[in-house]
Amino acid sequence: MRTRVVLILWGVFLLTGCANVKRNPLPENKSMDAVVLNTKGVRSYAGQLDPAFQEDLKLSVMQELEEHGKHPAYKVDNSILLLSGGGAHGSFGAGFLNGWSSTGTRPEFKIVTGISTGALIAPVAFVGSQYDEILKKLYTGVSTQDVAKVRGIATLWNDSLADSSPLMEILETYINKAFIDKVAKAHNEGRRLYLGTTNLDAQRLVIWNMGLLANIDDPRAPELFRKIMLASSSIPIVFPPVMVDVELDGLEFDEMHVDGGVITQVFFHLAIVDIKQIRNELVDDSIPIEKGKIFIIMNGTILPIADQINRNILNITERSLSTMIKSSAINDLRRIYFLAKKEALNFNYIGIPEDFEFTATEPFDRLEMIDLYYLGYKIGSSTERWQHEVPGDIH
Repeated sequence: MRTRVVLILWGVFLLTGCANVKRNPLPENKSMDAVVLNTKGVRSYAGQLDPAFQEDLKLSVMQELEEHGKHPAYKVDNSILLLSGGGAHGSFGAGFLNGWSSTGTRPEFKIVTGISTGALIAPVAFVGSQYDEILKKLYTGVSTQDVAKVRGIATLWNDSLADSSPLMEILETYINKAFIDKVAKAHNEGRRLYLGTTNLDAQRLVIWNMGLLANIDDPRAPELFRKIMLASSSIPIVFPPVMVDVELDGLEFDEMHVDGGVITQVFFHLAIVDIKQIRNELVDDSIPIEKGKIFIIMNGTILPIADQINRNILNITERSLSTMIKSSAINDLRRIYFLAKKEALNFNYIGIPEDFEFTATEPFDRLEMIDLYYLGYKIGSSTERWQHEVPGDIH
């Protein structure tokens, strides 16, 4: 369904002749120098060690030790939750988390990351199980018209087929100042929340330190918090890009951000920090450290699913695009698997079972989302909820 919408929009694009919406972009090659809300260290580009993020993660260990105190019974919890993209299929991940909560074994995660639909789930999962009802409402109580407004003829002079303002209204309801303050509090206790967006100007994946953003004393900070969530889940062409205001040398510019899934389907630290080094430097040997655990929720099927494709340009292109997305997800999962092995982390993942029958007739089909939510809940509440080896010949 997602790729079909993209194809329809591609046709609209060819007919409209590249109409431009006015903007104020950064000078080329200045992306690394711009800041948001006059604050450095709020975001980083994936693929390079970032000193600011490294120092912030060191601070997180110090905050953790200060919050809980050093005593013989204290254990450092290294549970890490990674949430993938998947559009409406995020209802599976929401249900899985709530099912996991029902067992009483869901941990308080040290680090949570989210991309695309995972960026909508991640902040709610980060603050804790007491917000499970919000996850349920977000993924079982909406349909396409609740999250998007089709532009119709207005597409000809806009940058997308649909207007995402309904989704922003939902975020304004649930991700309010009180909720963001909860994220800030968790950050100050030593936990970290990271979301990813794609900066189209720079062609780079941007990692946002959302807890740090939540702590910025600026009236614009809550709005930016929600904009990052929206940007990460804004499928290009289907939804408009989210324009992020930045400053450079005292001047104001904008950046164009879209779905983080353009670059990756799920992520860990993407080389911006060295977690093992930080733990070795700062944690006293007298404090027992449990083996780190990575939990990955893939909001999609993992294995290839055979199908007979009709020989026409629409079906061939649609199948090719969906295959590229699935291949990207599998490669991301394998990359994290090898990283976990290298850093001696316990590896766990779950995805939508391959035998699930997708029946959606629209991008956000409420009935299918409800089915996926309760499927996720059932698996999450079971004793055999995790897979530990990535499928395929990778050994």
